[in-house]
Amino acid sequence: MAAMAEPVAETHVVIVGGGVLGCSIAYHLTLAGVRDVLLVERNELGAATTSCSAGLLGQIRPTRVQTELVQRTFRAIRTLEKELGESVGFREVGSLRIAATPQREREMADWFAIARAEGIAVEMIGAAEAQRLVPGLDATRARAIGWIPADGFIDPYQLTMAYARAARSRGATIWTGVAVTGITTGDGGATGVDTDRGHVRARVVIDAAGAWAAPVASLAGVALPVSPVRSHFWITAPHRDVNPDQPVVRLPDIRTAYTRPEVGGLLVGCYEPDSRAYDAWALPSGFSMREVERDWDVFLHHVVDLLPWFPLMENAEMVGAMAGLTTYPPDGQWVLGGVPDVDGFLVASGCSGLGVTGSAGIGSVLAELVVEGKTSVDLGAFRADRFGRVDPHVEAFQKRCAAARAGSIAIGHGAAGAAI
Repeated sequence: MAAMAEPVAETHVVIVGGGVLGCSIAYHLTLAGVRDVLLVERNELGAATTSCSAGLLGQIRPTRVQTELVQRTFRAIRTLEKELGESVGFREVGSLRIAATPQREREMADWFAIARAEGIAVEMIGAAEAQRLVPGLDATRARAIGWIPADGFIDPYQLTMAYARAARSRGATIWTGVAVTGITTGDGGATGVDTDRGHVRARVVIDAAGAWAAPVASLAGVALPVSPVRSHFWITAPHRDVNPDQPVVRLPDIRTAYTRPEVGGLLVGCYEPDSRAYDAWALPSGFSMREVERDWDVFLHHVVDLLPWFPLMENAEMVGAMAGLTTYPPDGQWVLGGVPDVDGFLVASGCSGLGVTGSAGIGSVLAELVVEGKTSVDLGAFRADRFGRVDPHVEAFQKRCAAARAGSIAIGHGAAGAAI
């Protein structure tokens, strides 16, 4: 993709951020008939948080609104593949959700009831069937095992680029290598953005800047209640007990752990009990996710909990690790929609590990807000002002956001199981 398209002095919508959310919003705006769309990304598309995602796609969510928004992503994948005539990297291998405690068993029953009401195919299976699907899994300790055959995982970069190509084909303009340096406002609303290539007038500005969402919002005088928090996953060498087409496995009771196949080996993720938050304002403009520290001690600490479920981990060779920054608010839920006092400034943030999974749902509701001024689902739970007055710049607030990620281990927490 070219570093920069033709000059633009005025447009209907400016999107700040070229990750999976920004590109999805651009795509859905063009689907809704908005052609004057400019997406501005200071680096390359999908190069930041999106590039560090495990790419899990799970349909089962704790509320009907979340379930509907995630379902839109599954539908968008099928639409994009037909439109572009090529795969977008989705592997429909299915997933297993394993309950190891009575509380999680009850939670799964509630989630599956929502899924069935929404027409999602789910069923309960026994340990023997789970172990047939995942040869390296020991499921004998499971209290309940749910099977969701249409789940899977995706290459987040391929999906991002698919959204971008489809958006451009409908008239959206995408700039890469261009930084937004300011957001202009007037009469209580956003009026455009300043960039290092000049000013662009706009009626709507959308903040989809990932780890930098709070600093971008501050350019409009908005205190966005999110902070970047470190996430991890690790990869083993190819192993005889890993089937390359085996399902995703979710173990929410075991440090919210998850596994999926990766090039013949096993990709393993889990949540840190003391997650590390970062000051988004302290991240330099050229910051790369490769600079996020990989903490092998976290894995070594948690692998003990995983061994009873995946005995192969005891002797598996570890060949890689990935760390990135995932944006969290204090309750581990999305932050979507408008903000008080600044008309025409919309946000798509607080992904809490669900950015890829919810990308089309988020893109579609932001497009609905731009075109119709309202959404087809209730976004009340995701309001940007639900925490009252906050200062995302201070360490105490950032620690609250880190606690939301660590707290998702606990039953009943707002983010319980959300990221997987």
